[in-house]
Amino acid sequence: MFKRGLVFCLALVLVTSAKAQVNITFNPPGGSFPAATGVDVEVFLTNTSGANKEVRFVQLDFTASTAGLLSGATYPANPAGATVPFWDFSSITTCSTTPSTCGQNHFIEAIPATPRPGVGSIAWKGLTQDESLQITLTNNVARRIGVIHLQPAASPTPYTLNAINAAGVGPDAGSEIRWGFGVIAGDDLTKVRSGSVPALTGGTGSYTFTGGTCGGPDVTLVSADRGNNAALSQIRRNKIIITFSGAVPAAPPVAADFTVRKLLAGNTFGPNIAAQFTYTVNGSTLIVQDTAVSPTPAALENGSWYSIHSMGTWSCVADFCLDFRVRHGDADGNGLVNFADLANANTSVGQPQNDANRWRNIDANAVINFADLAAANTFIGNPPTAKPAGHLAVCVP
Repeated sequence: MFKRGLVFCLALVLVTSAKAQVNITFNPPGGSFPAATGVDVEVFLTNTSGANKEVRFVQLDFTASTAGLLSGATYPANPAGATVPFWDFSSITTCSTTPSTCGQNHFIEAIPATPRPGVGSIAWKGLTQDESLQITLTNNVARRIGVIHLQPAASPTPYTLNAINAAGVGPDAGSEIRWGFGVIAGDDLTKVRSGSVPALTGGTGSYTFTGGTCGGPDVTLVSADRGNNAALSQIRRNKIIITFSGAVPAAPPVAADFTVRKLLAGNTFGPNIAAQFTYTVNGSTLIVQDTAVSPTPAALENGSWYSIHSMGTWSCVADFCLDFRVRHGDADGNGLVNFADLANANTSVGQPQNDANRWRNIDANAVINFADLAAANTFIGNPPTAKPAGHLAVCVP
């Protein structure tokens, strides 16, 4: 798996025109930046029409050759004017006196979005007939309109970012600018888009990201709270808490990042049931939990062995695996269910469940009580199940 030492190229490819009226530029115009922090790229518009303009509508559609760059793109709150993500309303005169008016009719479309996957669209519309709520573009003066934060996902693929999306068609697709006063009937007369005359144009910006998105080595598995080959004691809602060597990414992984499969004889596995679990991160830990709620049967069968493997797609975390077995009633975790487990569960009777005592909450409700002792008692004497033949004593990724 290739996660570090990556080089990404960011280029903005825009249509040129001899009669350009609005040009897009970036600051910084290019350079090399650490992938661990990314870079804030300021977006500027320059009006080259020969006269000052008041812009009443701006839409930019960001697209990329590979969705990995868009998945790492965010729109910071802008300190100038109003703290609305991406936009800089410092040229709107009412912002200084009535900040709540800044950012009216503003939206940011999710990345990737449906029904236009892979398009990050941002748009703002001021009041058509109120100059005080329009962005001023002085002739031949670059005006900062917003900031986009770029931070590539862990992937070896170079990226090309396009801020105009010239292929976009229809009223809500493709970048455009509209300016001046007027009514909706005359809207098209002031529309500036890529490929039109006059046109929305721009230059290129090449950005290199190095060092990997992690800012250092991938974090590695340190332990699970009952170790590898742990025995899980609850009838349902079993939870595995996995600790790593450092903080894991704040964005939690998804089921597609793992396989959770039953161990079968001959070093074979059952179907992947990873989708029946939730995945939560907290600092340097990952919490994997069976989602089944009574009376739904638990995802994990009593007496069976399972393995959780990472798929190599969780950025900044080294591949890992854990084997575990399901032993309903095994409160002390030694692989056997006997009267010692009743005594162990009895020490927490009357307590609400928490991460430390959850092994004693055999019936997986909110509190540990005598019902848990009764539940454990029904499993006393069940013989332990050996790990199926062909599997390693301790799994390796």
